[in-house]
Amino acid sequence: MGGRDLISENYTETQYSPDGTPITSSPNVQDHCYYQGYVKNDSDSWASISTCNGISGIILTRGRRFLIAPLKQSDTEEHAVYPYEALEETPRTCGVTNETYSEDKFSMVARSSSDTEKNQLLKSKKYIELYIVADNSMFIKYNRNSETLKQRIFEVINFVNVVYKSINTFVALTGIEIWDRRDEFTVTTNPSYDLNQFSKWREENLLPRKSHDNAQLLTNINFDGSTVGLAFVSTMCSNSHSTGVIQDHTPEPIAIGATLAHEMGHNLGMNHDDTFCTCTSESCIMAPSLSYNTPRQFSTCSHQHYQTFILNQMPLCMKNMPQREDTKAPPVCGNKFTELGEDCDCGTVQECNNPCCDASTCKFKTEAQCAEGACCANCQIKKAGIVCRPAKDDCDLADMCDGVTATCPSDRFRVNGISCMNGQGYCFNGKCPTLQSQCSALWGSGARVDSSCFRHNRRGNNYGHCQVSMGNYQSCAPEDVKCGVLYCSGGDSNPTINSYTFSIGNCKAVANPVIMVQNGTHCEEGKVCYNGKCISTESAYSTAQCEAKCPENAVCDSELQCQCKEGYAPPNCTSTGTYNYLVIIIVLIIICFFIFCMVLAAYKKSQRRKQRHMQAPVSGVANPTFNIQERGYGQPGSQAPIPQGLYHPPAPPAQSQKPQVFHGYQKPANNPPYPPANKPVFPTPPPQGYQRPSNNPPYPPANKPVFPTPPPQGLKPQMRN
Repeated sequence: MGGRDLISENYTETQYSPDGTPITSSPNVQDHCYYQGYVKNDSDSWASISTCNGISGIILTRGRRFLIAPLKQSDTEEHAVYPYEALEETPRTCGVTNETYSEDKFSMVARSSSDTEKNQLLKSKKYIELYIVADNSMFIKYNRNSETLKQRIFEVINFVNVVYKSINTFVALTGIEIWDRRDEFTVTTNPSYDLNQFSKWREENLLPRKSHDNAQLLTNINFDGSTVGLAFVSTMCSNSHSTGVIQDHTPEPIAIGATLAHEMGHNLGMNHDDTFCTCTSESCIMAPSLSYNTPRQFSTCSHQHYQTFILNQMPLCMKNMPQREDTKAPPVCGNKFTELGEDCDCGTVQECNNPCCDASTCKFKTEAQCAEGACCANCQIKKAGIVCRPAKDDCDLADMCDGVTATCPSDRFRVNGISCMNGQGYCFNGKCPTLQSQCSALWGSGARVDSSCFRHNRRGNNYGHCQVSMGNYQSCAPEDVKCGVLYCSGGDSNPTINSYTFSIGNCKAVANPVIMVQNGTHCEEGKVCYNGKCISTESAYSTAQCEAKCPENAVCDSELQCQCKEGYAPPNCTSTGTYNYLVIIIVLIIICFFIFCMVLAAYKKSQRRKQRHMQAPVSGVANPTFNIQERGYGQPGSQAPIPQGLYHPPAPPAQSQKPQVFHGYQKPANNPPYPPANKPVFPTPPPQGYQRPSNNPPYPPANKPVFPTPPPQGLKPQMRN
């Protein structure tokens, strides 16, 4: 499969000028020379290949691994293919212990996340925006050639994505930094020291100029002992500890890729495998030691650790799909991530089940407008105004398709200051912060808010204050006491974070660091906490002007931008959207239902009338044919005399024995009709006593009157001359 999406569109490269000034560029990487795929007719095979400078990479087929590489001394473009098992090396280890380098979850996670949000994150595809730093020893190792070093890094990341595809996670390379002049800090043989220094440098120097989720340092320094990597545990998305350090310990990029995947696994909450952890390959990614048999699969234990990390830590940075312009690695067709130059990417030909995407080219199929996204249906972009992300609570807004792109717009919230939770709070950045919710998150569901506790915030010390200025604690004004230190009562004896606590009577709080009441928290009617002050919502958010500029069918969101109300289509909010179409459909269904009911009632009424008419009695022996109501025949009210005391006639003869009847036969005004000139043939009467029927004879068809057999007794009516 062709490679197209390894590097994000927003990819940057940073090198340094002689005076130490970082120089960052955004090259347009067009090399589609990284591939992921499989061997034909072997469903269990896989391959990670680069064609940038000849063909190089690894192939696994029928349980064996092979390396392919160009012969450096050959001018005939010859390549060598050799079994990977021949490259036995001394086993290398990871320096992480399962008890060390974990970070307090409370500082990393939003304080309230619903079970629905957790499950959505668990099931959805996740993304890691990775930044790679290569120190000066790496620059020297690769002949001081930045291009050669970058190709090495690209091959490593290509293999990392082969590994992480199995846990529905894509690693987007958002930046490479090469310390081509000197190291930004001293890199030593002590990996623990290097990890701490790198983490500090990243937080203070790298993050302010380049946003990313995780950073890894590559070095050629030989770490102490057998250690080739070290990372913090459960720290993905942390500004201070989402890092790892890796030694470039082998010429094979896939082995370095396995090491990087291992250390990043620690960042994702995975511990080392034990004897009970299994995977289908001979070794697993999170094995404590990396041998020559390079792993490519996570174990059952790693899958469970990853799921636990997602549910407990809610690493929200992994929800954000990197922009194509943010990815710097060359695109890889077949990695299930749509990168620059691709229309879609549904995986390899074997994996792809998307009817809109051609897996061999990563282009749309004929007449397809899209292949995935909340605003894509049946390969076509949905109409503007169709809801693609429903509002989930009081402070959320329904997001709608724009009719242009297949992706749902970014999640927007209601404007800050709108009342929520039945008046208990005011919306702030999509949440409804209250004192009660914060106490429950910190001390458990049994915690309560005692308003009298907040009087301690007038003390002006570490245990009671609203602000800190120049190291001095400032006491709260009487009207601001609920905007200082967060005091609670009851609940669990220990908070949900590892920290010191202090108590004053039944009031307790968390120290070191002190947990303060969050901005946006309801403090008085119409007021919220903002930087230690209890002020009006308008003073805090200044939303009145935004509401005034929005058109009739739009509302202001938390970013002070106008967003169409549900049922109206962007951008002008004038045309109707999904809601109106649904209303029209429902109305049409109701109308059709009423019409059906009316027709059914009329039909049943007609049937009842017909049934009553058919059951009407016939007197005497007059031919029942003449009881048929005819239109325009005879005079109204005229009736032939009916002889008395006669039997009813028997059933009419079979069709073949019926005489021919002419339609339009007219009944005379006063007298009964003359009998037919020729007497028709009648059926033989039954052999035994003929009984008069208890019911009237059946009603003959209207268009064919039938002349029954004359009664055995009875006189013909006299004929008038």
